[in-house]
Amino acid sequence: MHAGQLVELAASLASHSGSIVLGTQRISDAVLQHYWINSKCRLQKWQARLHTFEAALRDSPESANRLWTDESPVIGEILASEILARVWTALLSALDQIRLINDTSPIAKSVFLGHLEARHRVLRLLLQGKQTQLIQPSVLNQFRMQSERWTDILLAMIQEFGDVSGLAFEQDRMLELADEMTWHRRNKTVEPYVSLVVASIQQSYSVHRSYCHDNLHLNHEISVAILNALGPELFHHSGELCSLWQIRLLRGTEETSLLIHDTLLREFDPPTSPSPLPPPTRLNPGSNH
Repeated sequence: MHAGQLVELAASLASHSGSIVLGTQRISDAVLQHYWINSKCRLQKWQARLHTFEAALRDSPESANRLWTDESPVIGEILASEILARVWTALLSALDQIRLINDTSPIAKSVFLGHLEARHRVLRLLLQGKQTQLIQPSVLNQFRMQSERWTDILLAMIQEFGDVSGLAFEQDRMLELADEMTWHRRNKTVEPYVSLVVASIQQSYSVHRSYCHDNLHLNHEISVAILNALGPELFHHSGELCSLWQIRLLRGTEETSLLIHDTLLREFDPPTSPSPLPPPTRLNPGSNH
């Protein structure tokens, strides 16, 4: 499962934010930890790739063009995957706000902080690449700005159900977009507006075919964990058909649930850390450091 499909999932989640926030029951610890384990493993792999890339640029500057071409897919995956990380964190934050507890969002925020670390390394690399006037850093920077704007548009769909402005790239822009959502809802045009946004996002990310293929399984497991948390009925009750890849995920959800317990029992051994951190508790967001 490539990063473009993660963006499609993020768009589906945001467009169903009302049903999700108001209709989701308590999410099990096992499902949240499944999301955390696979996300942290992917973050470790990203950090290892970025570390190798930084060292190669430093040691072989004459090969910068080839290096950027080789590593652009993983950088694109980091930038695109952050959309889902922010949207999922926003939904769980809104869910906790509605229920007046701090129950589900700490684990999502733990993963989000890891995304921020990877993002900061990517931004430093893009700044260095801009100074070389190579094509790939410029293309990736345009991709970054596009992803940031789409993220704020999706967060605006969730803002009605809880304050998620802290997850926006530009808070003023996101709040303005949220006001636009309110206007559409008041004028009974919200459904065509949301459908247009989702279709535009799907079209925008379908043209990017050079995503990293190293993390297809982890991306799949992260998505399955999210769908396990919500339950497929939330999507079907909305009246919108799932895409084919979502149907395949939903069909595999029950089987994957049976494997979650075994996954959690195995020792988590990230590739770049000899002593893995335990998943944070639901009520202690600071335990991830």
